[in-house]
Amino acid sequence: ERDQIKMQLQNLEKELQAKGASAEEIAMQRAQFFVQQNLWSDVLQAAYSVKNPSPALTEMIEALPNKLCS
Repeated sequence: ERDQIKMQLQNLEKELQAKGASAEEIAMQRAQFFVQQNLWSDVLQAAYSVKNPSPALTEMIEALPNKLCS
């Protein structure tokens, strides 16, 4: 299962890079991918990996505790 998730994540990142996605967009998509997999520590790591988050990413980060605790 771990290798499958790793491969899916690599494919997602390659696809996003090919589309010219920013580092923040990639981080947000990684976080969404991890949400779908219920890998919450990885969600946090992806969300907090951006040094200067946009308002959209900041909003997502602020909403994480509610998702984690519900």
